[in-house]
Amino acid sequence: MRKVFLFLMVIALSVFTLSAQSTSIEGSTTYGLFNNALDAAATIDESATDLDFSKLGKDYLFAGIAGNPQWIPNRGSAGNFSLGYYKAAEKPWSIFTSFSMEGTGAQGPDVVDNGVDTVTKYNYRLFNKLNPNATFLMNFGGFSTGLGLGVYLEDKDLPNNYKMTNSATNTTTEMKDKEFTTNASLFVPFYMEKEKLSHYAKLNVGLTIVDKSSSNYVATNGTATVDNETKDIKTTISPSVLYKLSMPTEKLGTFYGSGRINLSMVSSSYEMADKILDSQSSNKISYTPGFGASLAAGLRMEQSTDGDWLRFRLNPEATYSFNSKSYETGYTSSSTSGGTTITVTEVGGKDQDIRNSLTLRLRTAMEVKPEKWIVGLMLGATGNVGFTNTIRTETDAKPSDQEEDEPTEKNCK
Repeated sequence: MRKVFLFLMVIALSVFTLSAQSTSIEGSTTYGLFNNALDAAATIDESATDLDFSKLGKDYLFAGIAGNPQWIPNRGSAGNFSLGYYKAAEKPWSIFTSFSMEGTGAQGPDVVDNGVDTVTKYNYRLFNKLNPNATFLMNFGGFSTGLGLGVYLEDKDLPNNYKMTNSATNTTTEMKDKEFTTNASLFVPFYMEKEKLSHYAKLNVGLTIVDKSSSNYVATNGTATVDNETKDIKTTISPSVLYKLSMPTEKLGTFYGSGRINLSMVSSSYEMADKILDSQSSNKISYTPGFGASLAAGLRMEQSTDGDWLRFRLNPEATYSFNSKSYETGYTSSSTSGGTTITVTEVGGKDQDIRNSLTLRLRTAMEVKPEKWIVGLMLGATGNVGFTNTIRTETDAKPSDQEEDEPTEKNCK
């Protein structure tokens, strides 16, 4: 039976694509099924690692750069820099940081003069993408916890950021346009063991702000003909909570089950002021909260030869997820011109997607290291198959003084 199992594992490893991402080289190659002290120091979930965060026994310093030097001319960065430290003490702790940045390239104004038009592009952006992260973890004897912060900033290079002067008509055009995304997440993990059960939980709060504000100014012979400013900001708050229970079995391996619940709350506002026409307009959109939930169950198994020179690990997993995205339900728009304000409110809109999905995933890994070999060989593979059902409901919004329509369209696929 064992020979048949090992043969099937070799076949599985040969047909799947060998690629992954994790903390260590062992973890990335084997999809987390094999790991080392780096993985154990970076997570308090001891049910998912070979070594335990609370029992590593000695200090570790981790540092490295992942990337490609050929990226520097186009991206302004070679990749990601990581630095971490684990302190073995009565209450062991670790801190991990990572940093990556994609530069803007050449700085300074880009001036083009064809004898009539002079165009000066703005290059005031400090970066294209910036991604710093930090995590602190600590064991307090009976349990482990910590605090993590992740930040992702993106400042897109948009074409409407320039100043143009037409010498023939003595016209100056100045446009400023941006799309700046701020994505931050704060999370608190928790882990404890009681008898043979392992409990892991994680609370996360995410914040996303997308700013698409702009301005437009045109003047001829020193007199402004266009002068307006727009503020367009969308904010999303996304709290979530995860719980996982793990327990070893006598023969099969380690069984685990997890559940996750997440919410998303969206708000947006749009304001425009026209200084030439002395008018203002605004638009606030109302959204229904989004909701998602998932349940997963899996089994970690291992088979090895005598002497442990050849080890196979197998991890089948099934995941069910439900997701109802946040959608617009209506809006309130207001415009003021010449001292007169007009307000329009529409409600009852619905453009909702509800998705139910079932995914079966298989991760496999193999470690080969005969007794007299100096180095060993590790391989990892993964594959999945899934089914997704999507129900979409659409309802047009109507003025608030009218009754809501019935759904105008409902699709299921």
